[in-house]
This record gives sequence, structure tokens and C-alpha cells, in this order.
Amino acid sequence: MIHRLLPWLFVLVSTPVVAMSEDAAVSAALVNPDVEIMLAAQADAAAGRADAVGRWANPEVEYVRESLDGFNGDSDDHFLVVRQRWNPAGARGLERAAAEEALDAERTRIEYRRREIVAAVRSAFHDVLAARGRLEAVSSFRRRLSALVDVVSARADAGEASEFDALRLRRSLAVADGDLSRAEAVHAAAELRLASLTATDAVVTGELMPPEAVVSDEVATDPRASALAAEGRAATLRARAAEREAWPDLTLGVGVRRFDQAGQQAEGGVVSIGIELPVFDRARGRRDAARAEAIANDAERRILERRLEADADAATTRLAAERRAAARLADSSADADRLARIAEAAHAAGEVDVLALIDAHESALDSKLRSLDHARAARAAYIQLQTLGRVP
Repeated sequence: MIHRLLPWLFVLVSTPVVAMSEDAAVSAALVNPDVEIMLAAQADAAAGRADAVGRWANPEVEYVRESLDGFNGDSDDHFLVVRQRWNPAGARGLERAAAEEALDAERTRIEYRRREIVAAVRSAFHDVLAARGRLEAVSSFRRRLSALVDVVSARADAGEASEFDALRLRRSLAVADGDLSRAEAVHAAAELRLASLTATDAVVTGELMPPEAVVSDEVATDPRASALAAEGRAATLRARAAEREAWPDLTLGVGVRRFDQAGQQAEGGVVSIGIELPVFDRARGRRDAARAEAIANDAERRILERRLEADADAATTRLAAERRAAARLADSSADADRLARIAEAAHAAGEVDVLALIDAHESALDSKLRSLDHARAARAAYIQLQTLGRVP
């Protein structure tokens, strides 16, 4: 039986673990078929809406037959006319130009949606790294506490340590078991979320702490601001188009006429022209609404640009502060571990009580977890700066 399982065990042991970097996770998310379909469909929908605006009205074909019973015999009059509605002021051209600007706005918004996907993947990727770090720290703490429980329980059974110490350590171990279960659940949830975004279950690899960033002082053009600017231009063009709609539309018609009476026929041409009387609808409402929309878009764009600049400055400050805090705690982790070992030796020698021993180990764990929290916060600030285009 064993010899049959050996080939499978060899395959499992020899199969390399696929590692996935942050860039690979982003690439995997962007080539996800559903993501590609969603972004492409949004672009196609925007193009379709733009294509439908500013078109000429469809021509109309009319056939009319008139009959008349007279003293000289019956007569029939046949008319076949083609009519076309036309705005001589060029309102349709302005509407098409406005639709093109609206299309540019939607394209830039789609680009921002792409950025949001990238930011979500980066955040999920580093959530996995942070959760893995916490799991490793809590697991290590739990293993060390379990070893202490075994040692102190054996000494208590031999009468060399107090039963209180053994009970207190077992209680701390029970708490550590709960913390470990929670850390395992958080890590599993983080991996599932990343897998849902990248459609892969590869093992992530990378650094949680972001690199030292040289934040650009130049204000990068945000797609949202570009979209608002394009929408403002589109609204201005729509207002101009509405002004020209005050000019009446013309309806031009050409056709043929055939007259039949008493076996005699006569044919001729028909030319007609109609003009719209702008009595009830002079497009004032559409013009005023478009002008107000242009003003609102311009104001919203300025507000957004100021907020984005403030967000970039705040993220830069947070990045530097969180990096410093994480680095300091990482440097102190070695001292915390050394303090825990000294506390173990002192407890074995009867110099400190069990509470001091537990406190020393919990302090070492707390330093590691706080360092991870600061590193994760620094990474969040770095991702925000990436999304804003201030760092690579």
C-alpha cells in the first residue's frame, strides 16, 4: 500500500508553490474576463449614447390620393412627397459635439474605475500579508505559551511550582487559542477576498512595509476631475445648441403629383417648405438647465481638485509617520523577545511571578502586532498616493 502512495507523495512534495507578487495580482485582476467585459460594455454603452445624439431626423415619405366626383367625370389626384426636417442654425452639430465631450467624460470615469480595481487588489493583497504576519505572531506566542504550560504544570505536579502559576498559564493559553482561531479566520477571509479579485489562489509574496516614497509635487490629473471638465464643456455646448433651437426648424419636401380625369393624365413636381413657429417651446428651460449644469460642474471640479490635493498631503504625512512608528516597533521587537526570555529564566529561578512572565510575552506579542498595524497603515497611505498618481 505504501509503495502505491509514494509516487503521489513525491508529486505533492516536489510541486513548487506558485508565488504571486503585487504586480502579478493586479495584472491577474485586470485580465479577469468579467472585469474586461464590464469595462468594455461600459465603454460601448457610452459610445452608443453619444452616437444617438445629434442625428438628423429621419425623412418622411407621404403618399396622398384624392378623389373627386364631378360633372365631367371622376378625377384622382396622387401625391408622393419626401420631407426632411432641418435646423438651419446648426443645433444638431452642437449637440453632436456635446455628445463627444460626454463620451470623453465617461471614458475618463471608466479609467478611474480601472484605478479603483487596481487599488482594491493592492489593498486585498496587503491585507493577506498583514493577516499572515498576525497569524504567525499569534501562533508563535501560542506555541511558546503552550510550552510554558507543560513545563510549569510538570513542576507543579512535582511540588516545585505553585498550582496558581499553572492555572494562570493555562487560562492565558485558552485566550491565546481564541486569538489564534480569530487570526486564522481573518487570514483565510483575506485570502478568499484576494482570490475573488484575481481568480487565482497563488501564495502572495512581498513586503507589507511600503518603500520610501518620493512623492511628486506635481498635481496629477485625476480622471474624475477630467470627467467633470469634459461634462462642463458638454453642458456649455448643449446650452449653445438650445439657444439655436430658438431658431425655427424647416421642413423641406419634394415629390411628384399625378392627376387623372376622364382618361386624361397630367404629371408634375411638388415642392413644399414648412417652418416651425416657436410659440410654446423656445428651449429656454433646456438652455438654462445646461448653463447651470456647466457652472455646477466647474465648481465641483475645483472642489474636487482642492480635496484631492489635501488627500495627497494627508496621505504623505500619514505614510511618513506610520513608517517611522513601524520601524521603531520592529527595532524594539528584539528587545521584547529578549525581555521575555529573561522573564522565563527569572520565573524558573523564583525571582518573578507568573503574571510578570505572562506580561513579558504579551508585551513581545503586542510589539509585533502594533508594528504590523503601523506597516499596514503605511501601505494604505502608499496605495492612496498610487491611486492619486503621486507615486509610481
